[in-house]
Amino acid sequence: MAETVGYSVDENVAVLKVSEPPNNALTSDVCAALIVALQRAGAAPEVQAVVIIGASGVFSAGYPIGTLSAKSASDAASLCISIETFALPVVAAASGVALGAGLDVVLACHYRLADAQAKIGFPEVGLGLMSGAGGTQRAPRLAGADVALEMMLTGVAMSVTDARARVFFDYVVKSNLEEVAVEFAKSVVAEGLGVRPTAARREGLADSAAFDAALSKWRARAPEHAKSANQDILDSVEACRLLPFDAGLAFEAERFKARVEAPEFLGLRHIAVAERRAAHFPELASGAVEPVKLVGVIGLGAVGVGFAVAALMVGFDVVCVERGRQALESGMERIRLLLDKAVGDGRLSAKKRDRIEASLFSGDDLVAVAEADFVLEASGQNPEVERQIFAQLDGVSKEGAVLAAHGPLADVDALALETGCPEEVMGLYFPTAAHLSPGVEVVVGVKTSDATVVRALSVLKTMNKAPVRVTPHVGLIGHTVSTAALRAAEQMVLRGAVPQDVDRAIREWGMSLGPFEAADLAGLEAPWLQANGATLSVALARRMCTGRASGRGWYQYEDNRAQSVPAELDSFLHQQRSEAARDPKTFSDTQIQTRCLAAMANAGVGLLRKGVVASPADIDVAMVHGFGFPRWRGGPMMAAQQAGLVRVRATLRAMKAEGDSQSAPDPVFDHLIKNGGQLAR
Repeated sequence: MAETVGYSVDENVAVLKVSEPPNNALTSDVCAALIVALQRAGAAPEVQAVVIIGASGVFSAGYPIGTLSAKSASDAASLCISIETFALPVVAAASGVALGAGLDVVLACHYRLADAQAKIGFPEVGLGLMSGAGGTQRAPRLAGADVALEMMLTGVAMSVTDARARVFFDYVVKSNLEEVAVEFAKSVVAEGLGVRPTAARREGLADSAAFDAALSKWRARAPEHAKSANQDILDSVEACRLLPFDAGLAFEAERFKARVEAPEFLGLRHIAVAERRAAHFPELASGAVEPVKLVGVIGLGAVGVGFAVAALMVGFDVVCVERGRQALESGMERIRLLLDKAVGDGRLSAKKRDRIEASLFSGDDLVAVAEADFVLEASGQNPEVERQIFAQLDGVSKEGAVLAAHGPLADVDALALETGCPEEVMGLYFPTAAHLSPGVEVVVGVKTSDATVVRALSVLKTMNKAPVRVTPHVGLIGHTVSTAALRAAEQMVLRGAVPQDVDRAIREWGMSLGPFEAADLAGLEAPWLQANGATLSVALARRMCTGRASGRGWYQYEDNRAQSVPAELDSFLHQQRSEAARDPKTFSDTQIQTRCLAAMANAGVGLLRKGVVASPADIDVAMVHGFGFPRWRGGPMMAAQQAGLVRVRATLRAMKAEGDSQSAPDPVFDHLIKNGGQLAR
């Protein structure tokens, strides 16, 4: 077995090299091995300084997320104390990334060098956590409160060449980091500079007014929220100035322990791991493919415009096609307006915006996409027109181009048969505008080739999207699962629940929209509603209450905002309840929440059983990134697991017994419960 920490000596400098592929995570074993290596260096008479570096061009990505616990932070904190109190100078040589606990180790070293390509950061806030190995006490001492809080509250990694991050390092080097670090360590010894504990540094604390101003600024920008670590981060950084160093470390450790033991951490950790796993499509094993340079977009409705903007913003050349000059010009103008908005929001410079527009082309005939490497068909037309478009693309598109149909109802396998290249056809679905939606469902058809999937994933990765693999199914993941919650809500309304009360209870549980609000937003005529049994919403649509776009649905809308309920809703519900002839029942908020969750989990395991998705975690990623599911709950499958599968099955059985035949528990529940299986870990 390879050593997790390599040990070598160059004249009077010991080099400790962390080797824990793929990203040198600071596991408990790595932390222990580093301490042992330090002790070995301290006992060697020839060693007068130490360099700590990561193997394979990566210092450390921090904690291993899947096993992160209070002990993880305690082990890393002990390592940092061992480094900081070491009798000989310790030099950090950071390359690749130094994140979280990895950055804590860097800051604990007496001297710090970095490769110019390296990035540093404290991403723990994304897990509802904070630094647990001294970062809130060391970073402000070196850089001040403003830089420390920006890193910790945003979680965004900074380049070491950024002036804000540069302050942490003695030198940033362009090449030969290990060699330069060793020579630097030798010079520290030769010049008699000795150790330089971060605990004794005061540069970042010297200006009390600036420190307090930074705290006030970030308290205003990052308001307290029960499910976030914002307040703990702010309090711990403030403790850096108010408390002695050891007391500050103890304060941070106490807050970290409370955070890592909070229920929401389990959900946040689960979804973080699920995102990584979901991105590992089996097709990626097939190897590299030709890069995508030119992206084609057919149809300039909301989907096409959003996708064009998303592609332009990350550097792709884009050619857009819309039938009719007026529709084409209107769509192109909407693209330009969104680019202008990005400039106004500070996400894009005016100079870059001009360069982007020079990469934007258009045409009113499909021949315009003849040289595109990737084509998104987003016309929003009916299936027959869509088939005609794909049949025409067969004679226009170049060999190897990805032909992607957009929509939760696109029949990818049928569209593939319209072409002479079915292996190049697949589907994509962005639940909201593509330039805003972080999530995307990637539909892999029966004949879709590995190369096609890999090329599509390369585009999505460049766009920083969270992809989930799915096979063709009406409604795909998101609409199937969310419509199940709507159907459960409808059943409660038939027995007397008020739609607005149901929505409020679901929002209070954490969803961004209640089921009736979400249905109005999608449109009550959406085919997946009927396909998945949301019969009450379908019936309401027949009364011309078709959702937000029409101004009336479950709510009455003015200026695209819900203001009241339609006048005819009471009579509609009275008629539907009379026809259903259900016994009236009062539902508490908890019952509403439990039933909607059970319905979502039931729909999810159905997708698993049918092979639409490969893992429960894929469902969680799709729902968190595209359908307003609270990230801290981890997704519907994780939430069902935490609620207890026996309890979820009992809820479904009760719903079925009350007359909702579609709520019968999927057989998968019996199998999981009998065999001790889980929907999430």
